[in-house]
Amino acid sequence: MADRKGHSLPDWNRQPDTIQNKQWQYVVGLAGLGLVAVILLWVVFSFLQGAMGNAVESEGEAIAQTLDAFMQAMAVGDTDSAVASLADPEYGPLDEAQLAVMLADERAVTFDGYRRTELERFAPLAAPQLNTNKATLVGASGRMWYDNRYMGTFEATLVRQSEGWRVVDIAIVVPSTKPRP
Repeated sequence: MADRKGHSLPDWNRQPDTIQNKQWQYVVGLAGLGLVAVILLWVVFSFLQGAMGNAVESEGEAIAQTLDAFMQAMAVGDTDSAVASLADPEYGPLDEAQLAVMLADERAVTFDGYRRTELERFAPLAAPQLNTNKATLVGASGRMWYDNRYMGTFEATLVRQSEGWRVVDIAIVVPSTKPRP
């Protein structure tokens, strides 16, 4: 093959320079290690996020169940069962006498026709020192669903006790169009 002037064909039999070859290997090796590190971090992060997400989800379910048990008991006028969902007296304003008053006055609409609780969010609150025990308090909010597709909203404070989550205080707003019992 004849060379054309100004054009040369590559010499495929020539060995690459040793320094350039080592630099190339170094760059490729670092890139490979970086890729492996990124993949490993992603796997660990995904695993931890899933584990924490499951723990948070189960706490949310437990809080919703406590609120639901409270509302179900109040819907049928069973203040004894509703009291079982309340926190110890040292934590909050609600007690059995107040529950009976709530069922007897205009707030009865809050419980009439109750169907389910939908927890939208909850977050830890600053915990007071009570009886030298650190309490885990959370603020929770969401929706209460009633017969005939009426929806109310709620904000509640709950505390974790040895028996599980207990209601410290709850405020429920129902639509003014919801019929009174």
